[in-house]
Amino acid sequence: PPDSVTAKQFIKIANLWKTENTLDAMSEFYTLIKSVSELNKKLSPSSIQNRIQPAISYIKTHIYASYIDTDYLAQLCNMTPGYFKHQFKSATGSAPLQYINQAKYTEARKLLDKSQYSIKEISNIIGFTDYNYFSRFFKQHSGMTPSQYRKIYKSLL
Repeated sequence: PPDSVTAKQFIKIANLWKTENTLDAMSEFYTLIKSVSELNKKLSPSSIQNRIQPAISYIKTHIYASYIDTDYLAQLCNMTPGYFKHQFKSATGSAPLQYINQAKYTEARKLLDKSQYSIKEISNIIGFTDYNYFSRFFKQHSGMTPSQYRKIYKSLL
């Protein structure tokens, strides 16, 4: 198993350092780094996806929250914040905050398309306390304001 291989390599490196065989220790350390790197590459995307699934589920069920803490998402996945962000991006192609923003934008579009809520109400529903900020956010993602989007969508029906 991979864990026993790396443990044996660590022991070998420690013994080489004790004997002051620095060149061999460095060579063995380099081999260890390559082994760990290869093992990391072998992690399947589905296993990474499984490890971040608690965060994705949390985002989906809390999409209406005004704030989703990425450090808390990392805790849900039993990862450090930095490692979580790296793994999340590997699995989804987006940083956690980008993913959350995209999910909020998608939800806003659905509400604009299918509901009779005012744009200000939609802004509040998906967690924006400032309507003007929501409008800028929406325009940044779609290239148009929420009212322009709704008008175009309604004209296509």
